[in-house]
Amino acid sequence: MNDLRIRFRSLFKSGNNNLIKIASLSIGLASGLVLIAKVYFEQSYNDFFPDKERIYQVISNYSTTEGHKSYIQTPGAVAVGMKTELPEVEVATRFTWLTYGAVMVTPDKKKYTGNIILGDSCLFDVFPRPVLAGDVKEVLSSPMQVMISKEIAEKMGGTDRAVGQTFIIDSRPDKLLTVGGVFEDIPRNSHLDYDVVVSMPSIGEFTWDGSMNWVGNDRYMAYVKLLPGIHPAALSPGIEKMKEKYLPQDEMEKNGVDTNWDFKPLLEIHAGDEETRRMALILSLLAAALLFTAVMNYVLIVISSLVNRTKEMAVNKCYGASGKNIFARMFLEASVDLTLALAIAVLLIFFFRGNILSLLGTTVNDLFTAKSALLLAGVYLSVVLAAAFIPGYLYARIPVATAFRTFTENKRHWKLGLLFIQFIAAGLFVTLLAIIERQYTFMLDRNPGYACENLAFCSLSGVTPELRQKALDETLRMSEVADVSSCSTLFFNFFSGNNIKLPGDERNLFNIADQYSVGNDYLKLMEIPVIEGRSFTENTPSSKEVMVSRAFVDKIAQYADWPDGVTGKNIYISEHSRELSDVYAICGVFEDVQLGIIGNSDPRPSVMFYSDKPSRYLVIKFHELTPEALQKVSARLAQLLPDKDVAVYSYAAEMTGKYGDSAKFRDSALAGGIIALLICLAGLTGYTNDEMNRRRKETAIRKVNGATIADVLRLFASSISRIAVPAIITGSMLAWLIANTWLTKFAEKASPTLPLFAACALAVLLVILAAVSLNCYRAASANPSESIKSE
Repeated sequence: MNDLRIRFRSLFKSGNNNLIKIASLSIGLASGLVLIAKVYFEQSYNDFFPDKERIYQVISNYSTTEGHKSYIQTPGAVAVGMKTELPEVEVATRFTWLTYGAVMVTPDKKKYTGNIILGDSCLFDVFPRPVLAGDVKEVLSSPMQVMISKEIAEKMGGTDRAVGQTFIIDSRPDKLLTVGGVFEDIPRNSHLDYDVVVSMPSIGEFTWDGSMNWVGNDRYMAYVKLLPGIHPAALSPGIEKMKEKYLPQDEMEKNGVDTNWDFKPLLEIHAGDEETRRMALILSLLAAALLFTAVMNYVLIVISSLVNRTKEMAVNKCYGASGKNIFARMFLEASVDLTLALAIAVLLIFFFRGNILSLLGTTVNDLFTAKSALLLAGVYLSVVLAAAFIPGYLYARIPVATAFRTFTENKRHWKLGLLFIQFIAAGLFVTLLAIIERQYTFMLDRNPGYACENLAFCSLSGVTPELRQKALDETLRMSEVADVSSCSTLFFNFFSGNNIKLPGDERNLFNIADQYSVGNDYLKLMEIPVIEGRSFTENTPSSKEVMVSRAFVDKIAQYADWPDGVTGKNIYISEHSRELSDVYAICGVFEDVQLGIIGNSDPRPSVMFYSDKPSRYLVIKFHELTPEALQKVSARLAQLLPDKDVAVYSYAAEMTGKYGDSAKFRDSALAGGIIALLICLAGLTGYTNDEMNRRRKETAIRKVNGATIADVLRLFASSISRIAVPAIITGSMLAWLIANTWLTKFAEKASPTLPLFAACALAVLLVILAAVSLNCYRAASANPSESIKSE
């Protein structure tokens, strides 16, 4: 207890750099623990479900003339068939998305936002959640009945008041839904992200009912829970029998198609995803680098005061303290420092919880849970042991006689080694940041093949064709607007697919990305060139024309010999063509554009159709896109559509938002770089203070012999440079390895260059040398006679 009181009294004692070492340690602890908690959070997805080890997602496998492809969606009847035909399946369920980010409107005009799915009556058997009100089976078996989450219910006035309320979805104002029950919210560490479950019997009110379809309409997410002790491989014989019973095998064989299903464990849906594993590896390496750097910095500062504290330890030994006592005292000191650092780290995490959410996309409450606490406690104890053992060992073995003979520490290689590690971390984070920023800038600046400048869009989902046309006409009349058109799908969104056939040939040749319908002057407005043929014949009801991309022309050439080009040729397109003789004529070819975003692009050929009625999205070209112009158009559309939440968004800004994960990773690297530099500079301060103390007589003699302040500073700077340069180069190489792991997700990338690495290394070196010069200036400018006299 006495040692504890002494330690607390000595915290503010000058010369030991206590505040610096505790502050740097707390910053390293806060950042390292947050990153480790994030990794644990990502690896814990879906682990709260009972019987999670027995739950599997059904994966559809298709073999065609184009090769083998796997999808997470299945036809609607697959899950039902597996429960019926496979005795190894205890229960099965399927759901399909209805609307993501839907606006629900009650009769009294109150609005709530949430994600809506259509789910069958077995959904809660596979994915149970506590039911707060209602009978799940009854609700999900009844048309136009819904289960809502507790969060939505509380917004409606509570569970009791929510049950029985009705609402419409803004995209389908003619369909009235009734709340039949309430379930506990789904935790955020789940791949399931729905707030409202609409009963599956309601599907025909919203879309085509393919809930019992065996072929096509692959829009359903299917899951099975197997009986205890059953492995998915045991289902293979039953699946073959099920295929023979329900699939049109002869027709599929004629089309060169084979279908099968695999099973993916629930716990691997997110944690086993390639992107999740990649980011977990990167974040783990960054966390380890920050924690290791912080601990080594603490050790460096503690040992840098070795000369000053040698006599103190010698006196303790003279009064009977053994090496074990000295070690225990140093361990106690480290424990106090780390406890204070942990307390400060907790405060830092609390005060910067908003920044953590924006950087990692996860709240602090979700990161630090009872389950993650055990892992984080283990990490903290490891830090305590590492930070306490090394100083305790070194102090305990100093001989008493040596200390009273004015002990000086000349063996500084171990201190340079610790400093070397910190320089590696600084070089790593700064270089990593530069590589990420280069790739991020490359993605934003790359030409997608269409013009985003001065372009905006507005969703008119749920609006009648007549009102859409009125909105288009009124928008076009505004002075701020240069042109207006419409489309069914925005280029940076997901594209549905359809199959291509040739007249008289029943084979499915290949799959295309379907852009569906576009309006008048769409290609002109988007500045997409027509490279063959012409654009659509406009103002034509029920047009049978189709335009195809350059990639489509290259692909169809593998199956059709059209030496005079594709223009005027007829093709069959599934979903659009009712039968093989129902064909569309290719009127023109447009230049390839980027579908999706870099890192998640759609490589398929694409097609588009014409509609004389405005489609889902209004696309607006401004003379000059300003916040005022956006607001003015939004206000005008709100007047025309008072029952709908209307907002006009910048096309370019929305596309930039699609790279949000890359922006978060860049910002995380920036934060890591700043923290690593701060820790590095703190350690450098302790080291240079020790060096100035150790070499003050040498410095004084050099000045007496004519050395200038610049000469003295150059002496210290050159000493540091000899370890800083190779350390920074090593850190840059490690940054390249980590960044290369991240860059593999992008089909197109801005490869790091030698000048980039050189610039990063030079920047870090200059910061280090500036810190050394500033810290050594006081000793270099001191009166040499005072230093010699003190000796």
